Amino acid sequence: MAKVTDQLLRAAATAAQGDRTGALAISSRLRSRHRDTAAALLTDSAALVDRIDRKFDSLDEILRGLAAISNSPRASLT
Repeated sequence: MAKVTDQLLRAAATAAQGDRTGALAISSRLRSRHRDTAAALLTDSAALVDRIDRKFDSLDEILRGLAAISNSPRASLT
């Protein structure tokens, strides 16, 4: 899974710049990549795909929150 860490950092930086849509797009591509890999490696990948989805749902919540914070009036005071 080359470059996953780089993409996670990019998603966080994108969200921190207030670009929620861009950050979630990066997350979506990573989610698809992980789901595809699980399906390719396992004959019964449903449980793993469910776990992947839960983890990426959590990541998406964090990215949304980070983007919201960066767009708040208080964020511009620092």
